[in-house]
Amino acid sequence: MKRVLSFAALALTLASVSPDSALAAGNGGSVAPAHSDKGAFITQIGDSQSATVNQANNGQAANVMQSGSHQTATVTQTGLGAHVADVTQGDSGNTLTLSQDGNAGQIAMLFQAGTGNTMKIGQSGSFTNQVSASQTGGSGNTLALSQNGESNLAQLVQNGNGNHIDAIQNGAGNLLTWTQTGDNLAAVQVTQNGGQAISISQSK
Repeated sequence: MKRVLSFAALALTLASVSPDSALAAGNGGSVAPAHSDKGAFITQIGDSQSATVNQANNGQAANVMQSGSHQTATVTQTGLGAHVADVTQGDSGNTLTLSQDGNAGQIAMLFQAGTGNTMKIGQSGSFTNQVSASQTGGSGNTLALSQNGESNLAQLVQNGNGNHIDAIQNGAGNLLTWTQTGDNLAAVQVTQNGGQAISISQSK
């Protein structure tokens, strides 16, 4: 419990650039500078787990929790901003890659369970981008998201087998909510180029 609380406290400290403050900064406001703290917390239970955290600068926090077997998680945090990553994987054979870069807060809360699922998230920009992505079970799902810009928010959920999500957010102020429930849903690609709000629900 102490480790979890320590990460939560550090994450709250580092995530000083909220969406509201990021938007304010875009309109002439100010954003608090990144703190000098950084930390990586890794918990693994099970067999043949692999977790790698690369942190190039201060003001970065990563928490990786893996259970089951044959999970692979790679978190890379670079840039000068306050980057926060909370990664959880369960069951077996899942692969997750997260890259955070830029000069302000990038926040990612990622969860995978099931078998043989793949998640790849990239965040970069000058102000806060946020993502909460989950693959809650099943097998053979792939999820890819790229955020390039500022004040972008994505909420992506997959339930089932053999589903695909591929999304790109460029520019500022994009909002994407995408839910897939079922099996073998189409690999539709979504690209947002600034100030766009999209909600997608697929089922089969």
